[in-house]
Amino acid sequence: MPRELSFVKKVVYSSLIVLVLAVIGSGISASRLSPNNLGLELFENAIATGAALVAIILALGPVSGAYLNPVVTAVDTALGRLSLTEAWSYGAAQIGGGLIGAVLANLMGFAVVDVNMRGTGCSGGAFDFFEPLQSLDGYDVIETIARQPWVRDHKVGMMGISYGGISQLFTAQLQPPHLEAISPLSVLDATATTLYPGGILNTGFAVAWAQQRQQEALPAGPNSGQAWAYKQIQSGDTTCAANQVLHGEAADLNAKIAANSVST
Repeated sequence: MPRELSFVKKVVYSSLIVLVLAVIGSGISASRLSPNNLGLELFENAIATGAALVAIILALGPVSGAYLNPVVTAVDTALGRLSLTEAWSYGAAQIGGGLIGAVLANLMGFAVVDVNMRGTGCSGGAFDFFEPLQSLDGYDVIETIARQPWVRDHKVGMMGISYGGISQLFTAQLQPPHLEAISPLSVLDATATTLYPGGILNTGFAVAWAQQRQQEALPAGPNSGQAWAYKQIQSGDTTCAANQVLHGEAADLNAKIAANSVST
């Protein structure tokens, strides 16, 4: 039988676990999944994050009590599973661990670079999903970032979920010299797997996703494109404005879906 840990040790372990999680995840939380924070993309991120938290809680629960979040602590306190003294102790450990972890992450020199895909946001060109040019763009981005003076040892890694994960695979196959690691989440083996699972058009996700990308690929304006890019232009960003020129040439994603109903 495993020995029951003292309450003090559980509080300390909770603080240390949250600290480590903050160091690992501070870059992810600091970066934006997308400039507009679309609900659909946040939902995808929540699924991946939830799965990771389940694994962490199952693995670390015996040593920390699994109180890694003040909300969880508050709910258990409301249900009478924790005393107020225990709740305050866990809460202080969680918040303190998170703050220290974020500070350490910055001291360790982590930097996050968000990239607009070709033909979206303030990037030039015209959008088309998973086209070869995006792979070449990825290569150029990695090598450009690696040459910046603030990049330690000229090493660059990639992280992302869904489209941001799949793009890593395409970029990595070109073997950029300074790409040290990738961390793709929620990827697919072929577009048809998500678009036509079992031969049935996925109107619940894939079609809606394509329609949103089609709208966001339009030139940024008061009623089209990405709202944040339009604000950039309004604030005087001439580069962003100039890069809208080819956005109107984006591929017709709905037409491509209709034309590829059969996978061979």
